[in-house]
Amino acid sequence: MTGIELVNVGKRFGGHWLFRDINLQINAGDKIALLGNNGSGKSTLLQVISGFIRPATGSVIYKTETAVITQEDWYQYFSFAAPYMELIEELTVSEFMDFYIKHQGLLHGISKDELIKLSFLSESKDKAIRSFSSGMKQRLKLALALLSSTEIVLLDEPLTNLDENGVLFYKKLIGEFAAQKTILVCSNNIADEIYFCNKQIKLDH
Repeated sequence: MTGIELVNVGKRFGGHWLFRDINLQINAGDKIALLGNNGSGKSTLLQVISGFIRPATGSVIYKTETAVITQEDWYQYFSFAAPYMELIEELTVSEFMDFYIKHQGLLHGISKDELIKLSFLSESKDKAIRSFSSGMKQRLKLALALLSSTEIVLLDEPLTNLDENGVLFYKKLIGEFAAQKTILVCSNNIADEIYFCNKQIKLDH
């Protein structure tokens, strides 16, 4: 099982510190809500944890019970979903799934067709993603993140662009597929996003 440790992590832009001196142990199976107002740095912290952004100070460590994982290999251990994350919009859903599965496996027992069905995209599987609504794109991102074979899932404001049915879709994925995963969720303290979390980190503090 994989854990993540943050040691004195800080990030600033120019002379402004978004956060500093964050020390955090993320254990396998944790469900953590990263809370804060807009501009508090929670999305930036999530991207630091993923390795997309480098911290200004401190370090992020991925480790198993026996070894430290090099940053070049972090991508094998987590999946990421965010409203600003780009999809390859020239591809159809079916083509994009084929591309994705080559680089990131799915949970045991989940096929490409099953993932498309769970995302309510069966009727649109041969349409280019660029024709999708923002809600359809968000459902696809969430399904890929939560149904991947990765141990760790990083979610940034996962209910963005989702209607009431989309919220139920999110809760269904969490309820059925997230029990064994380590999950970090950035949220403005929206109950439906973080209802399953057992820990909270408040960036405003």
